[in-house]
Amino acid sequence: MPYAVSTPNVSADPGSASALATTPDLPAVRAARGPLSLDQRMGIRMAGTFAIHQAREVADFCWREAGATAIFPANGFERRWRDMVTVTQQVQGRMIHFETVGQHLLGLSDASTRFA
Repeated sequence: MPYAVSTPNVSADPGSASALATTPDLPAVRAARGPLSLDQRMGIRMAGTFAIHQAREVADFCWREAGATAIFPANGFERRWRDMVTVTQQVQGRMIHFETVGQHLLGLSDASTRFA
C-alpha cells in the first residue's frame, strides 16, 4: 500500500521533488540552510528513483525501436541497454524506495527510522 501512495505522488509532480535533487550546489545549499529535513530527503529519494526508472523506460523504448539488430554485441546498444536495466536493480534504483517514501507519506514509523 505505501508503494501505491508514493508512485502517483512523484508521477503527478516530479518537478517539485527533483528541484532540490538536481541543484548543482547542493552542498552550498546545505551549508547555508543546515541539514536537509526528512521530507526533503524523502523527496530526493523519490525523485532519484523515479528518474532512474523513467530512464529505463526510455532505454526499453529505444531497444524495441532498434529492432532485431539491437541484440548483436557488435551493435553496442545491447550492452548499454543491459547496463541501464542493471542500474534499476542497484541501491539507488530499487523499487523499495517507493515503499519507504509511501510509509513516510502515510506517517508510518519504519520510514522515519531508516532516514533519521
